[in-house]
Amino acid sequence: MSQPTRGLYPVIASRDVAASATFFASLLDLRRTFENDWYASLASHDEPTLQLGFVAFDHASIPEPARGALPSGFFVTVEVPDVDAIHARALDMRLPMLVPLRDEPWGQRHFITRGPDDVLIDVVTVIPPSAEFASGYLG
Repeated sequence: MSQPTRGLYPVIASRDVAASATFFASLLDLRRTFENDWYASLASHDEPTLQLGFVAFDHASIPEPARGALPSGFFVTVEVPDVDAIHARALDMRLPMLVPLRDEPWGQRHFITRGPDDVLIDVVTVIPPSAEFASGYLG
């Protein structure tokens, strides 16, 4: 019998755990759930299983082959009810807009910015997809 998944959250290797946690908490209005000198976690105020963690990139808890490396080749997508409000906050924070706020035919209104340690952040509100993409959603 399979075990149910109770949570799924990324943990991002960071040069400055406190600064990364502060950045994401400020941008996305997340609450701090744990913090020490090498690890921090954040969670949604409304959905405690929606979490994001940060670990010092050189900490001993990271397997030796990956220790000392920073993240690359991925981005964090965060679905929010009002992407326009988060976009306004990002502009107030003077964040770079790698993809400007726009509607996509696959059913997203979003923007992409860059956070600490060059982590790409895709902030999304779901909108109705075009007919071309609607059939691709498997429900």
